[in-house]
Amino acid sequence: MNNWCPTENEVINKAIEKLESIGFNIISQCNTKQQGIDIEAEKNGIKLLIEAKGATSSMEGSKEMESHLIEIKHVLIYQ
Repeated sequence: MNNWCPTENEVINKAIEKLESIGFNIISQCNTKQQGIDIEAEKNGIKLLIEAKGATSSMEGSKEMESHLIEIKHVLIYQ
């Protein structure tokens, strides 16, 4: 069984890499030691506000931690 679970910062960095590869400009980003929207990105007048989740967002032993999910929790899209 693979016990590796990416940290929230790793999830954020991968999401940023993907967004940039499809032409989004990263306006701002936060790591786990900062408060705010994890990723704010823009392309052609469309703005994304993204909340990411990784291992550091859950307490050890919780259901979310045990499931080893990588997820983007919320994405708000507006023009």
